[in-house]
Amino acid sequence: MWNGTGMIQPGKKQLLVIASVAIILLLRVSFFGGMGMMPQDAYYFFYSQHPALSYFDHPPAIAWILRVFTSIPGENAFAIKFADTSITLLTIASFYYFSKCFLSRSRVHSAVLLLFSTLMISILSLVSTPDIPLLLFWTLSLTNLYHAVFRHKKIYWLGSVILMGLAFDSKYNAVFLPAGKNLIFISVLIITSGIYSPMPAQ
Repeated sequence: MWNGTGMIQPGKKQLLVIASVAIILLLRVSFFGGMGMMPQDAYYFFYSQHPALSYFDHPPAIAWILRVFTSIPGENAFAIKFADTSITLLTIASFYYFSKCFLSRSRVHSAVLLLFSTLMISILSLVSTPDIPLLLFWTLSLTNLYHAVFRHKKIYWLGSVILMGLAFDSKYNAVFLPAGKNLIFISVLIITSGIYSPMPAQ
């Protein structure tokens, strides 16, 4: 497992990360039966029983997700927890793909394990909140933006717009995602056009 330099070999490290993620996942799944419904689960499950384009205090994405997952195995706590965990796993997979754009292979595995073991992800994988679909669509939209900007693939612009809309359908503070994107683009345009330069004049 160790090479001559005292470091874990890349292949072994990948297996170690996969095993760690699997153990964490199994531990969370084992909580399904004992936890039962949390107040947030019941709250958004009630949303799912009354489909709408939006609600008084939240967009409808979490309601749509629970509607789909509870219509197949039945209306029970296990189906709701399974929905939360499934969407969270999709977020982890999306983060893995996105982080590969910036990090080395070994650091990608470490980043995934770090994210998956955080308290925030632990809560999201067990309790229904609008943040569950928000994180998924936010990560996917950033991935599409990366390919559109740095790989010059125009089709990804459309994907990023659609995914930003889905993020907004998950939680209203997703409005900061396109706002931040536009602010960066405007700043780059101003700097590259020569209107303003962060470098001092010579």
